Amino acid sequence: MAGIINRTRNAVLHDNPRWCLSARSQARGLMFTKPGPRDCLIFPFLPSRVARLHMWFVFAPIDIACLDGKGFVVAIKERFRPWTSWSSKVPVSCVLELPVETIALTRTRVGDRIILPPL
Repeated sequence: MAGIINRTRNAVLHDNPRWCLSARSQARGLMFTKPGPRDCLIFPFLPSRVARLHMWFVFAPIDIACLDGKGFVVAIKERFRPWTSWSSKVPVSCVLELPVETIALTRTRVGDRIILPPL
């Protein structure tokens, strides 16, 4: 399986994520969509930085999990609503945009170890 796995909780966060590797794909993200259960994006950030995210032109809530360079969750935002902004407040190496309720359903917490699919 080439999905996102929470190794700590032995739970699948998503089974078919899409990597956003270009500046253009990262800038667009889920804008101009109504994200659903099949929508999941992975944004790698090198070098790591504080993630400053917005939900402008995204028409449904999503969950966010931010990872450090070793794959540990360092910040979470559940039910990130349209037309709002959020900051991770800590440097992150990767942001996961997940379907809403994924964090709650998988019981994902700060400190959990996440395994990402290969590029």
